[in-house]
Amino acid sequence: MPIRFTPARAIAIIAGLLIAIVLFIGIKYMNKQRAFSTASWSGQSWSGRPGGLLGIDSGDLDFITLVFRDTQGVAIAVWSDANGANSNGGDGPDRAYQNVTLNSPDDRPVKYSVEVREGRKGSLKIGDAVYDTAKGNLFLICTRAAKPQVLQMEADLLAIPKDTEGLKAYGRANAKILGFFEGMKNVGK
Repeated sequence: MPIRFTPARAIAIIAGLLIAIVLFIGIKYMNKQRAFSTASWSGQSWSGRPGGLLGIDSGDLDFITLVFRDTQGVAIAVWSDANGANSNGGDGPDRAYQNVTLNSPDDRPVKYSVEVREGRKGSLKIGDAVYDTAKGNLFLICTRAAKPQVLQMEADLLAIPKDTEGLKAYGRANAKILGFFEGMKNVGK
């Protein structure tokens, strides 16, 4: 027996298709919104003997990991001559971010931020300068200058020690790190 299409049956079929389309779009949108984003920060400050090389004998090292919607992420480290830091971060509909304030040796706040945005790689901003984290994942910062001095380089972040004596030894053994902080020892004096 053939199925007869009546106006009521046609309306029911169209309504069913519309409901299926709305549900499909809603599920796709909800899955996109539920994607995981996170910002994490861990910092370590160390002090050394008076008159030691700032950034090596005393300093601050911050590790930052940002993930935006499960697909885009960045892991960096910021090594500075600061004597401490504090941080806040989170995520929003279009980015994951971390804001950090370094406490310079002369007690000035030096702020930087790291973020990952949808469709873009990560960036670090300090003052007016913006750095692409794809060009290096370790940032050396001298906070004593009126305008912070920054050197961006590539490093194996897992190889950086987490203990104070190990950090000092690693900094002295790495020619770029040691050269940067030695070159800055008269800045701000």
